[in-house]
Amino acid sequence: MLSIWGRRRAAQDGPPIWTSYSDGPVPDWDYAGIRPEAFREAILRRGAVMLRKAADKETLLEIKAALDALFNDYAATPAGEFERHLESNDPGERDLWEQIKRSHIFDRTFKLATGRSYYEIIRKSGLWALAEQAFPESAVAESQVCNCRRVSDADIRPLFDRPIEFHIDAQVFYDHCLSVNFWTPLDPCGVDAPGLEVIPLGVDETRKYLEHKQMGYSRRPADIGLMHHFRCAKLEAAPLAESGLVSRVWVPEFEVGDVLAFTNFTMHATHHTAAMSQPRVSVEVRVDLPGYRLRFPPSGGA
Repeated sequence: MLSIWGRRRAAQDGPPIWTSYSDGPVPDWDYAGIRPEAFREAILRRGAVMLRKAADKETLLEIKAALDALFNDYAATPAGEFERHLESNDPGERDLWEQIKRSHIFDRTFKLATGRSYYEIIRKSGLWALAEQAFPESAVAESQVCNCRRVSDADIRPLFDRPIEFHIDAQVFYDHCLSVNFWTPLDPCGVDAPGLEVIPLGVDETRKYLEHKQMGYSRRPADIGLMHHFRCAKLEAAPLAESGLVSRVWVPEFEVGDVLAFTNFTMHATHHTAAMSQPRVSVEVRVDLPGYRLRFPPSGGA
């Protein structure tokens, strides 16, 4: 069942400092053969699971068309008008225009605008049921942070976002529970269009590496969200290399219908090169697992 479709970066010279039971690539599986217990084991021990041909292509094309139409309605808006809406006294107006500007349309806004939901992607495909079966100790809940994202190629395009360096979702959104992101590209990506890079490391091991602290540390001037709950400086290039984690970075190629599942504690970044000639649209369909118990301090074990 295991097949490596992506490309792994060449290993650094010398043995890695950071070694663990979860050494190895991201599981890259045909969705038709996935078992709930295998999904659970893989996502907790590797931090990510590639599920090939998991999503219904027709649903993805419909959602892509709806998003394209939505952004096209705002594409010709003058910069001055954008700024006027972003400075409005109405919080709802500011929120909508901020979503448009950043290319992050949340599911709540997508529902109001189109009558559709991003969650159709995982409900129709059975991915929602897979999460329920893999984590029977927890209810599965729609996350408040479920959004699309449009990333530009080498050209700077209006209403497209830019690449993001290594981070974990928990440092921005929430860290009180486990969350799974069913990351679904609406375009082929990873070669001609920006894709993703992930570091295959278990949930507890990543939390241990980043020194996850429930009460947090002293805030640094540049900290936003929950960055102060982690040693986020360890996500920078030099510490990752010193810890032997750069050699583990996995860069998959995606076709429409492929879904990469990873947690809110998985280290990931935009895969982007100057040679890329196409933009990419993706949807981040997140579910929360409030009944899964996170250990403090993280143990770094199974």
